[in-house]
Formats: sequence, structure tokens, C-alpha cells
Amino acid sequence: MWFVPDLARIREKAAYRDGEAMMGAGSKAVVWGGVTFVIGLTLWSFAGDVETPVVTLTKVGVVLMVVGGLEAAYGLYRGAVGGK
Repeated sequence: MWFVPDLARIREKAAYRDGEAMMGAGSKAVVWGGVTFVIGLTLWSFAGDVETPVVTLTKVGVVLMVVGGLEAAYGLYRGAVGGK
């Protein structure tokens, strides 16, 4: 009989042994959505008087806040549903 190792369990043990905390896809989406939202909020709040030739940084900030909020909401949904 062939021995088939459980690769997921081996990776999980190696990650915890190396001091890394493993995060699910939903948690990562919530974290990165929050980071994107905060970057957008910072641009929207403090870059109003910076002139750029193509777009205003406040509009970029609003777009980043929307994208970050959607990504965080998707991560919360994915965490609630239990998707992988």
C-alpha cells in the first residue's frame, strides 16, 4: 500500500512551526480591503490640494475607498459562507 502524505497538514504544521499564522482567503480579503480603504481615505482627506495632470487624487481616494469596502465585504461574506 502506498503512503500518500496529507500535504495541507504538512504545510500547516510547517507554517506554524516557522511562526507564521495561516490566514484564510476571507480573512486576507478583509485585511487588504481595510488597507485599501484606509489608503483611499488618506488620499481623499489629505491630497485635495495636490495637482496632478490626469486625475485628482481625491477622486482616486474615493475609488480606492469603494474598492476597499467591496473587497472587505466580500471577505466577510466569504468568511460567513465558509468558502475556501
